[in-house]
Amino acid sequence: GFGVEDSDMQSFWNAIRMPKEEELDKASLLNKILGLMRDEDSGVRRSAIRASIQCGGKDDPVLLENLIRMLDDRSFTVRVVAVKALCEYSDPGDLQVLDLLLQKLEDDSHLVRHAVVLEMHRMVKVGDRYTGGKLIRWLRESWKHRQTRGDDVEVKHELAKVIVQAMGESMKEPYCKAFCDGMLSHSL
Repeated sequence: GFGVEDSDMQSFWNAIRMPKEEELDKASLLNKILGLMRDEDSGVRRSAIRASIQCGGKDDPVLLENLIRMLDDRSFTVRVVAVKALCEYSDPGDLQVLDLLLQKLEDDSHLVRHAVVLEMHRMVKVGDRYTGGKLIRWLRESWKHRQTRGDDVEVKHELAKVIVQAMGESMKEPYCKAFCDGMLSHSL
């Protein structure tokens, strides 16, 4: 099967002729990597996203802006990597990132939507009822997209688990299963 983690990072570092281990001016290195996020090859763009996380600073607004831009890349594989990288770069509970993730639940690709809900497990803080409420609204209205995107049952089931987490309830299996089954029966 196809895997979005198929880029060879060592090949990427060799291609830009900058061994990862070398101590170089971080700003120059990051600028070169950010430029490669515009490459025609989606594999290069994916690798550039991963590399930018490895060498970018935690509070770099230019890096954040580029990661956000990559969420709308034409390649779904790049969007999946961008979702993961943005969440790795950001702190759990970051409302700007959570709003971006919520928007990506509307992505055309099932794989992007699935990556979003998996990353939401890490990003949504226990007890974040504000985000939980937004996710409940999305789940309630998800039936509207059934014709264009299919049922997306996996995404909905994972999202229901995130909602339980956000609402601060116990993640014990019987409660979670009952909640998920109830939400899904009303959203399909």
